[in-house]
Amino acid sequence: MDYETTKYQILRTLPEFGLVDTPPNYNGMVGRSIVSPTQATFMYHVSWFCFSSGVYALYRQYHDIAFATFAIWTTSLLYWSNPANTAVRVFDIIVVSSIFVFMLFRAYHAKVQPIYYIVYLMAVSSYLISWTVQPFSQWLATLTHALLHILATLSNFILCSHTLPIWV
Repeated sequence: MDYETTKYQILRTLPEFGLVDTPPNYNGMVGRSIVSPTQATFMYHVSWFCFSSGVYALYRQYHDIAFATFAIWTTSLLYWSNPANTAVRVFDIIVVSSIFVFMLFRAYHAKVQPIYYIVYLMAVSSYLISWTVQPFSQWLATLTHALLHILATLSNFILCSHTLPIWV
C-alpha cells in the first residue's frame, strides 16, 4: 500500500467517528472562526490539561514552571473560547513561544533532561504535523494539535517529578 492510499484511508475514517470537517469559506475560515465550533470546544477542553501540570508544579514548589504553565493555560482558554484571527491569537502565540524557549532552558541541567527533551520534541512535532495535515483535514489537524497539549503537559509532569537545580 502506498503513501497516498494510506493517507486517504485515514482521512476517510474520520467521519465514522463523527469528525466531519466544516467546509471553510473563500478565505479559509469557518464563519469568523479559524476552526468549527465543535473543534474549538474540543480544543478548549484539551487546554485544561495545562492546568493539571500547573497545579503539580505548584505542589512541587516550582513556581516559575507553574507561572509559565498557568500563562499558557490562560491564553489557550482565551483563544479557544473564540478562535478568530485576532489579537488574542497573536498574544497566545507570543506567550506560548516565549515559554517554549524558557522551558528549554529550564530543563537544561535537569537529571531528566533527555526524556524531557524527547517528549517535548514529540509535542513540537505534533504541532508541525498539524500544520502539514491542515489542508487535507481540519479534524486531523485539530487532533494533532491536541496531542501537542497532551505531550507538553506530560513533559511538564516529567520535569517537575524530579529535583531541579535552583533557577536563578
